Amino acid sequence: MCRSQTEAGRVEGRARVFVLEKLKFTPTPQPSQCLELDKESTVQCSAKGRETPTIQWTKADGSQLSEHVVQTGGVLTFAKVTRDDAGNYTCLASNSLQGQITASVRHRSSIPPLTLVALMPTTPMQVTDTPQSFHLYNQTHIDKVLRLSSSTLTRIDFYL
Repeated sequence: MCRSQTEAGRVEGRARVFVLEKLKFTPTPQPSQCLELDKESTVQCSAKGRETPTIQWTKADGSQLSEHVVQTGGVLTFAKVTRDDAGNYTCLASNSLQGQITASVRHRSSIPPLTLVALMPTTPMQVTDTPQSFHLYNQTHIDKVLRLSSSTLTRIDFYL
């Protein structure tokens, strides 16, 4: 009950008070996630509140999601991860009672181990892979040139 009294008179009123908990991610999205190139991959974002929040994924730079990326609820599905998918994404959870919260997620593309298998030829073998640039976790660029010239080489594994 609330009362107010002045020389002019007295006023009383009743009110019902609701305490609203802030929106909350459940769980909070990991700030950095690694997605494997050329594979299907999903990233999840979920939140809870007094009203069920709406979840929306966007690219942090404002560009559109790629055509092969679909969002359903809080799930962001990459049909086939490409190098262009790397970058910063924002998960926005909102409802009409509690407003909105955001979480930023950095997606990095990784490549699976590269395995070359060579048969033992009777003549020397030469395999040349054109240079490619890879972004590693420390943002270093590695230029890779592979040249094989051996009749006994059977396997090389690269882990980048």
